[in-house]
Amino acid sequence: MSAIKSGEMFARSEIDAVEAMDVFARVVGTDPSYDTWQAARVEFINGYVMVKPQAKGDASDQAFKRFKDRLVERFGVVVPKATSEGAIKKAAERKAKEDKLITKYADATATVLRSQIEACYQTLAKNPDSKVAKAQAAELAKVLKIKTRDTEKAEREEVKSIKDELREALKLCDDIIKLEAALEALQ
Repeated sequence: MSAIKSGEMFARSEIDAVEAMDVFARVVGTDPSYDTWQAARVEFINGYVMVKPQAKGDASDQAFKRFKDRLVERFGVVVPKATSEGAIKKAAERKAKEDKLITKYADATATVLRSQIEACYQTLAKNPDSKVAKAQAAELAKVLKIKTRDTEKAEREEVKSIKDELREALKLCDDIIKLEAALEALQ
């Protein structure tokens, strides 16, 4: 009996989550201004904390981040960047630092960077207080993240596209043999 209740509750939570994303997307649109986005974000967090009063500060920010990620994936909402002079300046500074790192490690492949990070961690295992090894490991990890960011994003988008096509094909297929073969191939 309780397993049925848990199934019902979970189904309702999935339906509620989709409806919540739909409501939020209607409020902000697909290409909101920064001010519109921030106002909606604050309202979302206030509503979240009203239901879960113990989730304040970082917990509510993390909840919004999870929600935002699902919203972007489902509706393709573009999250706006801050438009203040300070924010633009900081973004330019971050970009300049990234460009400098990419230039410094232009010839290093992802495999080479991973090997170098591993060597830094081996050094840290022998000498945990090595500030040089810690700094170098952090720098190499940042370069690796920058270099693989676009590739990983493209791969995620490709996987999502294929999954969407597969779901649609599954909906349309009523051939048991094909469905069993597909299931077997995926397991």
